[in-house]
Amino acid sequence: ATGRGNDERDSSAMIRQLTEASQLDCGCLKTNRYGRWIYTYLRAYGVGYDFCRFFRIEGAGTGYALLFNATLTIYMDPTKEDLTELAREIQMFIAMHQPFRVETTANLMQYLMQTEGYHPLHRTVFELTSTGLPEDFDEYEIDFAPRLDDAYDILREGFPHLIAHDLWLTDVSHRLRRGVSKVFTYKNSTTATILYDVDNEVLIAQVATRAAARGSGYARQFLRWLAGFLEQFGKHAVLMALDIRVSFYTEIGFRPLETEYVLERTEHDPEAMQKGKLN
Repeated sequence: ATGRGNDERDSSAMIRQLTEASQLDCGCLKTNRYGRWIYTYLRAYGVGYDFCRFFRIEGAGTGYALLFNATLTIYMDPTKEDLTELAREIQMFIAMHQPFRVETTANLMQYLMQTEGYHPLHRTVFELTSTGLPEDFDEYEIDFAPRLDDAYDILREGFPHLIAHDLWLTDVSHRLRRGVSKVFTYKNSTTATILYDVDNEVLIAQVATRAAARGSGYARQFLRWLAGFLEQFGKHAVLMALDIRVSFYTEIGFRPLETEYVLERTEHDPEAMQKGKLN
């Protein structure tokens, strides 16, 4: 990756690229999931990379955006209501940068649902709740520092259209080195990642099981253990599931907290349409 040595600004008068970490209000970012995600990448990479850019949004209050590879994440104060004008500016920003996925708070997303070239996907936010473990569960089968290639192989079986190995490995290994994420595997068959742990608020993602181990109950056992493991340290953990996975997490005993929408770019290539369904 190459650094950015100039003070580049977005063409929109309301959305400006930031060139100093001090320009982001980290206390503000820590107040919701989208802000914590932006804060995590600020910790992991700082500012100054083409593939990881931060923006300040001026309008109905102050917001922040992260454009990381093909995903645009926007933090907006969820109490703000009339975001009509701001949403138009953000749609222009989306049209300019063409991210594959757009994620933001519900109060802003409702204005972006009809963004040209994008379609909404519905997902549920689940709270990980400890429901106990089966008697035959073996914690020694959990690898707290697995080979990342092994984790990638598991993910690739669960998500055939996973991003390229080199991009995934570069990002995950960098976040691990910076201490903002953690990868687990169980019986070398199931994997999950702590994407962030900010003030004991934890986001879990990249959950998958090898095809040969499906139906074994490994994923259920492992996720139940993970819920209890985090709970004992006083952490509140959530994960997000598209509709096709909701029943799985409900059966585990995880509690649905809310539903939301994300936007994905409409593609004519059926295979491309599968991208971004990892989380």
